[in-house]
This record gives sequence, C-alpha cells and structure tokens, in this order.
Amino acid sequence: MLLALLVALASTALAEDIALPPCEDCEPLAERSFVDVSHSYVSERFDSLARWIDGFFGERRADTEAANSFVRFRAEQQMAESGAANARFRVRGKISLPLLNEKLKLVFFDEEDALIAGESLEETETERENEGGVGLQYNVADGSEFRVDYRVGLRSGDQVRTGVRLRYLLALGERSQMRLTEELYWQDTRGFGSKTVLDIERLLNSNQLLRWSNRFDFSENTVGVPWASVLSFRHAFKADHAVAYYLRAAGDTRPAYRTMNYGPGMLYRINIWKKWLFFEFEPTYRWTREPETFKHEGVASVFFRLEVMFSEKHRY
Repeated sequence: MLLALLVALASTALAEDIALPPCEDCEPLAERSFVDVSHSYVSERFDSLARWIDGFFGERRADTEAANSFVRFRAEQQMAESGAANARFRVRGKISLPLLNEKLKLVFFDEEDALIAGESLEETETERENEGGVGLQYNVADGSEFRVDYRVGLRSGDQVRTGVRLRYLLALGERSQMRLTEELYWQDTRGFGSKTVLDIERLLNSNQLLRWSNRFDFSENTVGVPWASVLSFRHAFKADHAVAYYLRAAGDTRPAYRTMNYGPGMLYRINIWKKWLFFEFEPTYRWTREPETFKHEGVASVFFRLEVMFSEKHRY
C-alpha cells in the first residue's frame, strides 16, 4: 500500500520551477564582457541546480562543499526478498569552528562517499573498512571551477587517515559539465591510496538532471582497481520532494575484469510535517556474483529511512 502511494505521488506530481540561490562570488558586471557574463550565468545556475538537487537528497558531495554547519541523523530499515531485515542508525555532519579559523570544519561521517543519494548501494570491502569516523577539514582553496580540501581524522578501528581532496569543474557547453574529484590519502592498514570520481552531468530542464558517475579506488594493498558506475535521472517535482532512478554496476579489474553486481533502483525522498524532517523510500534489485558458483543471483530489497536535519536553514 505504501509503495503504491509513493509511486503515485512521484508519477502525478506537477513539476514546478525551483528558486535557486543567487551567486555570491560574482565579479562586477562592468568588468566582464557580455560573453563572459552569459557563460558565467549559465554555469552558475547549472551548478546551483546540481547542488540544490544533491543537497535535497542529502548527497555527501553537496555536504562536503556546504558552507554552513549541519548534522544529519538517519534511521534506516532494510527488508530483503530473502526475509532478512537490517536496521541501523547513522550520523553525518560538519560544524564550523570560526573561533579557530573560518575555513576549518569539524566533520563526522558514517562511511565513504556514495555515487548516489541512496545509502543502499552495496558496500564494498573498502567502504566497510572506513565506516564511521571524526576529523578536521580545512579548505585550502575554493573557486567557481576548483576546490582543495585537506582532511585528517580517526576512523572506526582507530585508523588514522589524512589526505587532500581536489575538485575541478569543466563546462561542456551550456547544459553539460564534467566534475573531476581526486583524493590522495594515507590510512592505517591500507597505506597510500587514491579515489577518483568522474561525474558527467546534463541539465535537461529547470528541474531534471541526468548524471553518469564513475568511481575508481586504489590503494597499496589492492590487487586491481575496484570500480563503480551509476547512471541516474533525478527529478525535483517541488521544493519538498524529488525522485531519482538509477542503474548501477560495480566490479574489479584484477585478477580478472569482473562485474560483481549490477541492477536498477529508485529513490523517492519527501519533506514531511516539518522542513527538517525527511522520509525516503528506495526499492532496488541487484544481481550479485556468487563466489562459489561465479553466477549472478538476483535479490530484491527495499529501504525505508527517516532523517532529521539540523542546520541554519532548517530552523523553525
């Protein structure tokens, strides 16, 4: 009954324009040519839409680049076709430390960055090793096309991790852009490593975004390069609810190039009752490669989540 209700909401809601935040770091118009102004306007509005959609879904990339303090408390219940059920509670946030430095943040997180808003993306061994932690993040440089952050923290299992994250944004015309994020780090038990995320985005209209995300992880103790790829279509119906449809695949390059799991999913997120309270519904179907038979076995699952958001813009 709940599935039918949520699908009906997602399919019948009327699309409305979203009020995007104004540009805060624009140069005076008198110092820029008409071509520069036009290009900057399109780039800024496009990036603002992508940030708004990511921010509404609670995506970690938007949280990493957020200027204001926030805390997310999330309760999750998973129900699988096999009858297995799993419940967990997660916390993620970032708190500004203006008395020390305006660019310094206290961050605490639940796991590695995901490629889509849904937490149901099957965790890899790398992500399980890095679940939970706290640290400090310092913004070294921040511009319209690039950003550099340095982070040092302590993860679960008393593992120290320190590294630098670089983000570069390249416009590919008026409605497309490419975002490259590179993280170079050192961590206990893993040594030196890198994580590369490449996003290619296409703005379809004022409230629809098509994104192809690819991630590659490498460390000293990995034989090959674990990878994951997600093609997602995101539609913000109104300022209080949105839906994402996605196809995901993940695998390894060695000892043999193998696709370990793949499948579709849908995430529906809605703001309920108060503007700081969110509900998520996410059905998925995943074909996973079994280590004994080397065959892909399919299993359906559904996730229910309730999130409480604390931030300046979510105050009553």
